[in-house]
Amino acid sequence: MEPDRYFDNIERLLRQIPELERNLSLAQEEKARINIERSLKNRRKRFEHLIPYQFRRQLRNLCRDAGVRGDFM
Repeated sequence: MEPDRYFDNIERLLRQIPELERNLSLAQEEKARINIERSLKNRRKRFEHLIPYQFRRQLRNLCRDAGVRGDFM
């Protein structure tokens, strides 16, 4: 993946995730809420997989050492 495209994807996901979280808190209908939750989960997973494996592993170890649950795998 080209570096510019890679960073563009990261920036796009980092803008979309908070927007989806806001929309989730404002959602009135159950069907809309489910769709937003699904989209949010998908975006978070996509973002996590943009992080190289080596760094995800280091993040996981840091979280474990700090006593925090981090699911980066």
